[in-house]
Amino acid sequence: MKKKRLFLMELALLSVLATGCGNEKSKAKLISVGEISKSSDISLDRLDCIDDVITYDEMKVIIEENKRQELIDECKEVVDRYSNIYEINPDIIYKIIKENTNDFSSTNFKNFKNIYSEEENYNSFDSQVLMLVHDVYKYPNKYGYDNESIKNNDTHGDICDMTIREFIYKNADILDIDKDTALAIACAESGYFTDGIAVNNKNPFALNINGYIYYDNLYLGILEGLINLKIGYSSLDINSMASIYCPYYPDIWIDYVNDVKNELSNGKKLYDEEENVLIYN
Repeated sequence: MKKKRLFLMELALLSVLATGCGNEKSKAKLISVGEISKSSDISLDRLDCIDDVITYDEMKVIIEENKRQELIDECKEVVDRYSNIYEINPDIIYKIIKENTNDFSSTNFKNFKNIYSEEENYNSFDSQVLMLVHDVYKYPNKYGYDNESIKNNDTHGDICDMTIREFIYKNADILDIDKDTALAIACAESGYFTDGIAVNNKNPFALNINGYIYYDNLYLGILEGLINLKIGYSSLDINSMASIYCPYYPDIWIDYVNDVKNELSNGKKLYDEEENVLIYN
């Protein structure tokens, strides 16, 4: 509904411009708030006060504020999603983004959904927010926090309502990595998510720093595994990455991952795709 309202408001502006292009008086043309609201379902509740009619410039302010608020709401939804998985206080992430976008008013934010300074057009906030949350999780001191101060002590509820396959596919697409290869690697490393590395460590990609890493929930472990694939390898070619991912038995690893990939493509189900099986967190 918000997009519809914004679109209709833009149409209203165009109609005003069309009545007096190049004429300065056209900018002062009055637009009937009641008629526009009634005919196009535009909500004007964000104005402090509303007269019976408004000017072109006032209508322009309404459109800009509606567009800005729509992006803020969309961005916050993504912040809440990943902050919940990483068990980080979402207000911290929201504050960092707010500061980086000049209170959500920068041109890049409004025009390109870009929360950073470089001018690049993004279709969504997902990858940017995910990488920011990951960075705060790994390096809180970089942002003026520590491991304790970033924690979210509020009740989370369900961390995620997707199956493992759905979650990997969605986030592999967000990170622009091959989703079938990513799923196959995780399944190969974790016995299709039933071995201790997944059940106990919540680390299905078997990430290792002087021993296997322990994560607080399975979806966090999945995201960290996907990000490792994204930033650690130029491509997800099993043959070329084997010597790094499994340096002691690269050939065996290649054969096993390929076998798992074939099984998955031929209908192999994960444990949480069977009926009446709960996903462990």
